[in-house]
Amino acid sequence: MNAGRVTLTIPQTPPSANKWLSSHWRVRYREKAEWENMLTVELRKWGMPKCDRVEASLYIRFSDRRKRDTDNHVATLSKCLGDALRPDFIPDDDSSRFQVIHGQISSEVGPKETIVILDWFRGAVEPEELVA
Repeated sequence: MNAGRVTLTIPQTPPSANKWLSSHWRVRYREKAEWENMLTVELRKWGMPKCDRVEASLYIRFSDRRKRDTDNHVATLSKCLGDALRPDFIPDDDSSRFQVIHGQISSEVGPKETIVILDWFRGAVEPEELVA
């Protein structure tokens, strides 16, 4: 099996799913397209190959100490990332081919930043576990 790692750094933070889903559909469409474009440009810039499976770790840093729900920001970023990966880098963004294995909001305060670490794999895709 062939494998590798690509690390992307985006100087922004994804919107919260709560805020994003309550926005007008045109606002959501535009924000999603912007994130997908940023991610796709970075993926190409850092040489992301076409592969069979991707596991992502997401780290988000904000410029203030407000409390935030990690799942809300990771969910939005995960959706945009999965859609940016498909179809140029992975055949589909279903659970057998794309998974976010870690999502975290940094406790450090600093410039807004999103770091995406992608471990990619070529070769056999792990079969889904059979449910008894």
